[in-house]
Amino acid sequence: MKLSFFAAAAILAGSVGIAVAHDGPRVWINTAGGQISTWDGPYPPNSNASLYHADRVFSFDMADTIYDDDGVDWQTSFPGFQRLPSGAAISSGTRFSYDVVAEPLWYVPGAGGSAGTFKSLSQQFGSSGTPRFVITNEIGENRFTSTGFVSGSAAFQYNAEGSHGHLTYSLQGLDGGTNYGGVDGIYALELQLTAPGLATSLPYYLVLGKNADPTQLATAEAVLEGTLVPEPTMLALFSASAIGLLARRRNAAA
Repeated sequence: MKLSFFAAAAILAGSVGIAVAHDGPRVWINTAGGQISTWDGPYPPNSNASLYHADRVFSFDMADTIYDDDGVDWQTSFPGFQRLPSGAAISSGTRFSYDVVAEPLWYVPGAGGSAGTFKSLSQQFGSSGTPRFVITNEIGENRFTSTGFVSGSAAFQYNAEGSHGHLTYSLQGLDGGTNYGGVDGIYALELQLTAPGLATSLPYYLVLGKNADPTQLATAEAVLEGTLVPEPTMLALFSASAIGLLARRRNAAA
């Protein structure tokens, strides 16, 4: 049965209300000047506002999480969504949705000390056998990535402090065979958030690795950070940024 957005949001809100909070990283949601903004920072929530900063690039390493450890079903439900601690007021009942802004990207590591670059999946793999992602929300609605914009669905509903939501990002190959889970490497999804009465967020990126080296994953994140905020000295900072990102992840996991 196909649910209306409002019915779906009500179910989503109810499931969040009774669910135990999922540990793990967040895309922290804030508003500024009537526009949705995305932030990075530690989870669980911390009262120290200086630990949080506006950000548009997030990363996570996917895993074979379908409990059969067959190396096929590669996905992650992180980062989740939650209101920024001590952030701008968000009205109770605000429903946030997501869209896929463009075709997913593939990270090409650099050679000879260069930072590397991103290209579209179709540029990397051609017209046949191109991997794709299926994005599933907590009420089971699926959206498949394509070569352009894809209208999404419910992401989460804010009701009170602690409200949160998760989308599940699953990597798929199109051949249905040995590469069903997509080839090993680093992918990037370009997404945006919408909500009634608020301007759409700037696009943000979710960098996802499959059997990816942690240092390369951090470098890929730094490359995207640099393209969003281009500066003459940014290329020189990529290596240092990658090392810093990797160190933060190790500290958080400790």
